[in-house]
Amino acid sequence: SLLQEMADPIFALLDSIEHVKTNMKLKDALLNELYLTHIGQRQEAKKEYFVKRRLLEQKHDEETVRMESDILKIKADMDQLEKQLTGLMSKSECDLILKSSAYLSKELLSTSPPSLSLPCPKCPVCIEPMVPPIQIFQCTNGHLVCQHCHAKLHVTTCRTCMGQYVGRATGMEQYLESLFSQ
Repeated sequence: SLLQEMADPIFALLDSIEHVKTNMKLKDALLNELYLTHIGQRQEAKKEYFVKRRLLEQKHDEETVRMESDILKIKADMDQLEKQLTGLMSKSECDLILKSSAYLSKELLSTSPPSLSLPCPKCPVCIEPMVPPIQIFQCTNGHLVCQHCHAKLHVTTCRTCMGQYVGRATGMEQYLESLFSQ
């Protein structure tokens, strides 16, 4: 009986330990199942994120191309309008010169200054001759533009090759100065 009294608490304790072990195994199994579920959910969330990100990047690229195309069209329109304006100004200036030249003597009209017959590069934006003392700028490929057009905000790239302007074309300025100073 003493032995049975000692055995009852031991058996009860062993039953409790077994019960706790069983609960631990169940909780471990649940934890592993939950872990696998979370891994799956995280992978699914990553897939959705990457798909959304790729779609946004694609949309951004399409909008960027569209905007760059619009900018080029606007620059071309602006150049065309400037040419029209320059043409209108040149016509009105020519009319003014012709009217004032009617008062000049025939001798003055028959002798034209030598500088008018010399070749001179024209600005591709405003189509005006780049006669000294005008400053001339050039792009990375050596294409020229006058100081007035270079100073305009919308003229940021070369109209011939779309290259960046790199600085003054002082060699061309000096050459033209030597031609026109004779």
